[in-house]
Amino acid sequence: MGITKSEFFVKVKKFCMGKYYPLVIFAIAMLAHVTGLDVAGYAVIVAIASFVNVTVDDGRPFIAPLLIGAMATSRINAFGKGEASSLYSSPVVLTVLIVFGAIAVASAIAHIVIYKRYKGGWEKIKNSPLVLGIAVLCIAMLLGGIFSKYLDLMSYIVSGTFCVILVCVFLFFKLTVSDKDGLVEYAMFCVMMLAIGVALAVLEFYVATYRGQALDSAFKDTMLLGAYVSNSAGEMIVISLPAFFYFATVKKHGWAYILGATAMMVVVLLTLSRASLLFGAPIYAVGVVWCCFKSECKKFSRIFTLSGIALVVVGIVVFLCMGGIEIIGGFFADTGFADRGRFSLWEQMLQCFASYPVFGAGFSVLYQINNHAQNSMNLYTALAHNTVFQMIGSTGAVGVLAYVFHRFTTVRVFVKRYSESRMFVGLTILAFVLLALLDQIFFFPQFVILYAILLAVADIDYVNSRAKNEQTEQVTEQKQAEQTAQE
Repeated sequence: MGITKSEFFVKVKKFCMGKYYPLVIFAIAMLAHVTGLDVAGYAVIVAIASFVNVTVDDGRPFIAPLLIGAMATSRINAFGKGEASSLYSSPVVLTVLIVFGAIAVASAIAHIVIYKRYKGGWEKIKNSPLVLGIAVLCIAMLLGGIFSKYLDLMSYIVSGTFCVILVCVFLFFKLTVSDKDGLVEYAMFCVMMLAIGVALAVLEFYVATYRGQALDSAFKDTMLLGAYVSNSAGEMIVISLPAFFYFATVKKHGWAYILGATAMMVVVLLTLSRASLLFGAPIYAVGVVWCCFKSECKKFSRIFTLSGIALVVVGIVVFLCMGGIEIIGGFFADTGFADRGRFSLWEQMLQCFASYPVFGAGFSVLYQINNHAQNSMNLYTALAHNTVFQMIGSTGAVGVLAYVFHRFTTVRVFVKRYSESRMFVGLTILAFVLLALLDQIFFFPQFVILYAILLAVADIDYVNSRAKNEQTEQVTEQKQAEQTAQE
């Protein structure tokens, strides 16, 4: 498009490829979240994203609205426990949101067509180290429960939504990202902004609702944050921690990002999410230690780490002496290491595997077995709270082998041709995979979007580094050949 090469659109592209564009999306989403103007927020975000899609010849700017846009769903209009939101159950609102979604998808397709990103698409797909693993996983999931009496349309809501999001988001960025320099930093910045948005949503919830009541299971169940609940909010924040340590490593003022990661861990504690604390604490500790030796702020990191250890010890003593367990320990003291029904679900999934060992019983089997429909429980709530057990019971041996193969292909991308920046993307994915061992987040749409983007970024960076290495080798060989000829 000739018009997009004008001075104005060149400036638009420069703006959208930088860090300020994600900040604009972040500001709009958070404003909608706080005010309860969800529909207006989505309208503005979709309008901006669609405009950018058709005027910027690189797919990178679409990362920000895909990751951060869901924060426009407010606490005010959130779904309740077993109850539908009055806003999101409105036929008019649902229709409007479907139209917004269709516009966003259409703009993505228009981007591919306008800038002819389909040309050379097969070569990109063929050279991708992750496409085969994604394809195998998706096929296995769609085959899940194929010969089971429990297979129904609801099963395909989980598997179909997962596959469509993963494949479409991954392929879009694989085909459309042409300017690969700075891609990892851009994506990690968006991940970090998403975590800050979730953290602000948690803090806003406390400001609006906390009046000194016990932080127990009952309080935790009221933590409805729009697109997130207590567990998923804590988990999303933990998943983002590698992004903070990435910037702490590469930026001159890395100390600010270490402090940011510390603030995120405080918010994780406020979510009362045990899984988030279980995995978040070691991820945070490893990140701080890493910064002591590998960051641009080693001196600060070492002082901060030693001081932090001392403060934590003193803080724990003071906390216990002042009866802190009674204040903040309500939920943790009541629950402890209890599985909260997870072990029973995992046992049921093993029984499903015994009954249907090849293709499993489908993704809605627990919803049916436990009669969740009678309690109006969300289908995603009725999953196994563990990716491995979910795949075992829902997809059988075929699905488990497919998942293992998918994991192998992802690990290979981060181990082979090591890159420090790509390593942090891998750690972000690792945090997601670990947390999914205690929750259903592997199948949640907003988490699948994040997962697909991270895979695409890793894939693009890996292929780009391979091409650079091959080019360097060719230059070296050419120089050696010239030297030999001269001799």
